[in-house]
Amino acid sequence: MRDRDVTARTQGQCEGCEETEIRKLLEIMVAQREVSAREYDESGRIADAEREREEMEIIQSFLPRPLSGDSLETAVETVVEDLEASKLKDMGRCMAELQSRYPGRIDTGTAGKAVRRVLS
Repeated sequence: MRDRDVTARTQGQCEGCEETEIRKLLEIMVAQREVSAREYDESGRIADAEREREEMEIIQSFLPRPLSGDSLETAVETVVEDLEASKLKDMGRCMAELQSRYPGRIDTGTAGKAVRRVLS
């Protein structure tokens, strides 16, 4: 992350890396640790798998919490109303708008079910 920040600053971006780039890096780091933990589990290296999971939790604490429950339902209803969506064929538009309004906070599986429920 530091390397990318230094590169951004040398290219004239005084602020350094953008927030979206940092979030993507953190998400990649979480995914890498998930894979490593699974591989360690499969090879019987339980202590190493636990270490990877601990690191994953720490990294996830820096990521925004995904919308869920009532806050997700409210966001979905607002987007559906704003876009005047009424049919299931509008689902793609609604999902794209949700992801643009709440970057990094939308779990597509859960949000997709919520959008489908509101549009039905």
